[in-house]
Amino acid sequence: MRKLFTIAIFFSCILSFSQRSILDSLKQQVKIHQTEDTTRAYYLTELAWQYLDYSTDSAGIYSKAGLILSDKLNYINGVIAAKSVDGLLYRISNQPDMAIKTGKEVIELRLKYGPPTKLTGAYSNLGSAYIVKGDNANALNYLNKALENAQQWKQIENQILILANIGIVYENSELNDLALETFQKAVVINKQLSGENREIQQAQLYTNIASLYHKRKWFKEAYKYYKYAYGKYKKDDNIRQMSIVAYNLTSTTRQLHDLKSCQYFLSEMRSISEQLKEDEYTATFYLANSNYLLEVNRYEEALIEVNQGLALVDTVNSLETYSILLGIKSDCYRYLKEYKKALELADQGLRVILKTDHKGEISSIYYSKSEIYKGLNDFKMALYYYGKAVENKDSINNESFDTRIATLNSFNQLDRKEKELELSNKEKEKVSSENKRQTTLLIAGSIVGILVLIFLIFSVRAYKIKQKDNVLLSESKKEIEHQKEMVDEKQKEIVDSINYALQIQKTLIANHDFVNQTIPDSFVFFQPKDIVSGDFYWATKKDKRFYLAVCDSTGHGVPGAFMSLLNINYLNEAIKEKNILKPNEVFDHVRKRLIETISQNGRQDGMDGVLICIEDGSNVISYAAANNAPVLISGDRLSELKCDKMPVGIGEKTESFTEFSFEVKKGDVLYLYTDGYADQFGGPQGKKFKYKQLDTILKDTYKLPVEEQEAILREKFEKWKGTLEQVDDVCILGIRI
Repeated sequence: MRKLFTIAIFFSCILSFSQRSILDSLKQQVKIHQTEDTTRAYYLTELAWQYLDYSTDSAGIYSKAGLILSDKLNYINGVIAAKSVDGLLYRISNQPDMAIKTGKEVIELRLKYGPPTKLTGAYSNLGSAYIVKGDNANALNYLNKALENAQQWKQIENQILILANIGIVYENSELNDLALETFQKAVVINKQLSGENREIQQAQLYTNIASLYHKRKWFKEAYKYYKYAYGKYKKDDNIRQMSIVAYNLTSTTRQLHDLKSCQYFLSEMRSISEQLKEDEYTATFYLANSNYLLEVNRYEEALIEVNQGLALVDTVNSLETYSILLGIKSDCYRYLKEYKKALELADQGLRVILKTDHKGEISSIYYSKSEIYKGLNDFKMALYYYGKAVENKDSINNESFDTRIATLNSFNQLDRKEKELELSNKEKEKVSSENKRQTTLLIAGSIVGILVLIFLIFSVRAYKIKQKDNVLLSESKKEIEHQKEMVDEKQKEIVDSINYALQIQKTLIANHDFVNQTIPDSFVFFQPKDIVSGDFYWATKKDKRFYLAVCDSTGHGVPGAFMSLLNINYLNEAIKEKNILKPNEVFDHVRKRLIETISQNGRQDGMDGVLICIEDGSNVISYAAANNAPVLISGDRLSELKCDKMPVGIGEKTESFTEFSFEVKKGDVLYLYTDGYADQFGGPQGKKFKYKQLDTILKDTYKLPVEEQEAILREKFEKWKGTLEQVDDVCILGIRI
C-alpha cells in the first residue's frame, strides 16, 4: 500500500446532497431568469454550490458570475454565498491560505449581517481550511465554535458533519482513539435523522472510520465499512466520494488477497475516471491497476499501466503520485530482473519524493533499493539501504508520538490565548463602564460640593482623620483581594494543566473498545486517585499476537501520569518498532530505556505490572510479571500465578525478566490488577481492604456478566472507602476466555 485517500473533508454548510436532477432544474432557472436581479444571483450561486460535487471548474464559473452580480446589486446574501463557494474551491484546489482569507471575510460578513444560524457553516468551513493547511489547533478552534453554534440552534445535520471534521483533526494529529470516539459520536447523532440524508452522512462517517481501521491495518473491518459507504455513494450517484472509496477498496482488497473484489473495484475506478475526466484521478487508476498486476505477477502489463499514468502527471502538480508511479515502475523492472533500470528509476523516484514529506514512500523506495542491490549481489549496499529503510520507519513512529504531544500542546496554548483575550475584552468593558460611572459621580459631586462647601470647611479636620483610616482600610482590603486573586489564578492554572495532562494520557492508554475487538467479554475498572493516573492499561496488536498490560507507574497524579506516558511509549517502541515479541524481553527493553533516560541520577522510577501475549489459535498465554501477579479462575479454582519480585526499573535485582506461560480453556477468567484496590483504607475500623477480600469478590462473581462484575467491584470499593480519601490509583481488568 503506497498511497491511500484516507479522508474526505466534509462540506459542513451543505445540508443536502447534490443530484443531477437538481443541477438540471437550477440550470433551467438560470436560463429563465435573464434579468439581472437578486433572483438570478441566487440561482447562480446555488448552482455553484451544487456543482461542487461534480465539476469544480463549473462551480467556479457560476460562483464568479454570482459574485459579480451580487456585488453590483449590493445583494449581501449573494455575496456571502458566492464567497463561501470560493472558499471551498480554494480548499479543494489546495490553496489553504486563500481559503482561510476568504473564510474570515465570510465570518466577518455573517457577524455583521446575520443571521446567526449561518455562522455554523462559516466557522466550519474556515476550520476545514485550516485542516488543509495542517494547522490543527486553529482547525479545532473554529470547528468547536461551529459545533457550539450548531448545538445552540439545534442543527442536527451540521453537528454530525462538524464532529466528522473534528475527528479528522484528531486523526491528522495522530490522536486516533479520540478520532474514532468522535466519529462514533457523530454516528449516534446521525441515528436521530431519517431519510436519504441519514444514509449518505452515515456513509461519509463510515468512510472515515474505515480509513482509521485501514491505517491500523485492520483490513477486514476497513473493508466492511468502505463497502457499505461505497454502496450508498453509488446509489446516490456521488461521483466524488465514489472516486475516493473505490481506490481505497482496491488497496484494502489487495491486502486481504481478495483479487476478485479488487478487479471489480478497479473496473469501478475506470468508469469513474471516464466520468470525472481529471488527469490526476485517471493516473491514480493506472497506479491502482499496476499494483494489482504486480500482485498477480503480470509485470510487463503493469509497466504499460504505469507509463500511461506517468504521461498524465508531472513533478509540479502531482509530486506524490508521480514518485509512487516511478517506484512501481522500478519494482516492475526489479521483478523482471532488469536491475540497472530498476535502480535508475528508484533513484529518480527518491529525488522526487524527497521534495515532499511522504516518509512512508521514502521507506518503500529504500526497501526497494535494498532488494535491487541484493539482486545485483551487492550485499553491502543492500544492507545499507535496508538500514536506511528501518531508520526512516523508526523516525515516522517517533514523529507520530511527537505529533500527538505537540498538537495537544498547541490546543492547550490556543485555548489559553482565547481565554486571555476574552478576559481582556471583559476588563476593557469593565474599565469603560467604571469611567462613565465616575464621570457621572464627579458631576454630581461637584454640584453637591458647592452646596455643602461651608459645612466641609468646618468639618475638614474630622474628615482628614477619617480619610486616613479609610485609605489604610482600602489598601489592606486591596492587598487581601490581590493575594486571593493570585491564589485563585495559580490554582486554576494547576487544574488546567492537570486536565491537559489527562487529555494526553487518555489518547495513549488503551481504548476499551479496542480491547473488546479481540476479547469481547472483558471489563476495566479504572479510577485514578487524582485527575490523572500513574496506573494504566494498554493494548496493541502485532501480526497474530495481541498484547495487554496493566501497570502501576511510580507515583500518582501528575508525576505518575508522566511516568505512565514514558512507560507506554517504551512498550510501543519495543513491540512496534523493535519487533520484540516475547513479553519478558519487552519488559527488559522498557527497563533498559528507563535507566538510560531518567535513572542516571540514581532515581528508582519505573513500574510494576503484568504484560500478557495472546496468540491467535493458541490456548497458551505467555506473560511477564513485575511484582504484580495475574490471577486465574478456572473451574471454580482461583490461582495466583507466578511473578518476578522486581520492578521494571532500577531495583535490587538486575537479571532478565522471566517468560511465564499457562494454558486456558473456554470459560476461564483472568484478572490483572494493581495494588490500589487492596491498599484502600476504609470499613468500620479504617483498615486496608487487602488482597484476600479482593480475591474473594473475584471468585464469588466471576461467573456473572463482565458488566456486573465491574459494577460490584466499584460499589464495594466506594462502600469500603466511605468518606475517607482514596489512597492510590485503581485499575482492575478482567477477561473471559
